[in-house]
Amino acid sequence: MRTAGVLLVLFGLMIAAPAHADSGCTNGQPEATPRGPAEQVIVDYFRAVNDRNYGIAWGYLAPSMHDMYVTLPDFVSIMNQHVKCVRVTNIVPTAGNQAFRVTFDAEYFTRFEAGAGTIPPFYRVSGDQPPLIIDQATGP
Repeated sequence: MRTAGVLLVLFGLMIAAPAHADSGCTNGQPEATPRGPAEQVIVDYFRAVNDRNYGIAWGYLAPSMHDMYVTLPDFVSIMNQHVKCVRVTNIVPTAGNQAFRVTFDAEYFTRFEAGAGTIPPFYRVSGDQPPLIIDQATGP
């Protein structure tokens, strides 16, 4: 009886735990270790995108970024169409404490239409608490 209870608990945890979009999205590099809240919000955002927790990912974006995607359903559609999996592997400050060059391990279903066709590598984060992603770009 105790074994059955343990199995039920483990089975429940497997159902409740978020599944990664594709656990095979790894190039052998570890995920980046954030060095502060600004970097943490970038890592958390891409974890949420990878896990297909788009409502959570949307919450890490400032209103200026919402305007870029228009609506949450549009954001969900764009990410589902293009991003198979994504992991942040490195974050380097580029201009102070709020701008970063981000390196990814990413796989795509289809390339994005704009820019380089991939997830942009430059991000700016607000100085607010909690910080939010306020901009993304293909160059500094």
